[in-house]
Amino acid sequence: MGIKSNFCAWFFSGYHVWVDDTFGSSITPPGAYDFIHQFFDPSLYYGSVCTTKLELVGLQNSCVRPYYNDSRVAGWYFGGEWCVSAQCPYYAKEQAFINKYWDFFYSLVHWQGSQTGFAGIYPLAGPDLLARVGEFATQNRIDCLKQLFPPASSNCSSESVSLLNQPDIFGVEWYGNCVQEDPMGNCITSYDLTHISSDTITLANWMMNDIYPVPANRIALMEGGTYQVNAPSAVRQQFFTDAIDTAASA
Repeated sequence: MGIKSNFCAWFFSGYHVWVDDTFGSSITPPGAYDFIHQFFDPSLYYGSVCTTKLELVGLQNSCVRPYYNDSRVAGWYFGGEWCVSAQCPYYAKEQAFINKYWDFFYSLVHWQGSQTGFAGIYPLAGPDLLARVGEFATQNRIDCLKQLFPPASSNCSSESVSLLNQPDIFGVEWYGNCVQEDPMGNCITSYDLTHISSDTITLANWMMNDIYPVPANRIALMEGGTYQVNAPSAVRQQFFTDAIDTAASA
């Protein structure tokens, strides 16, 4: 298991759930192809512009340019917090979005054989969810995501089946926030921050061993943290230390 830093993170966020993706593309069939493409090569759509304002902090300004094969970008991930398990209300639309666009995204990350960055993805399944809904439901979210990317060797049929490229990195979420809320949305039970190491190991083990094996060096600590501002500062600091140490040593 590893820690991935200095990577270009980009999110579909609500896009893959709420927005009709059948418009706004120069590619046939229509879809969100231009939307995805512009993250890798914004100059195709915006021209040569310099808007970073780095000079305000004493650094040389940077202009829009392609980011293919850019050694500064450790990797790209395909949005975040996907839930393709039937326990989530929009699972079918999220699954369809991944099936439609993942290979296009993957081909841009590795354009012309580039290996400078990884193509990653991760589910909505973190430690506080584990505490909230239990092992079965949390494990199911991980397993359902992995099932979308079966290795070629798992295809036992003699028929020709189109398989999605496997992610270079499967991410593990590590939020430690609220476990139980009242009807008004106020948190009444918070995640036990001292459980972060054991829970992260549990999540990583499911990601590595369920359905088909994924080696530890393809599991990354992705989105996470805690907003438990009322917890003792020493406990919050230890939470971050334990999460990072666990990822680095697992």
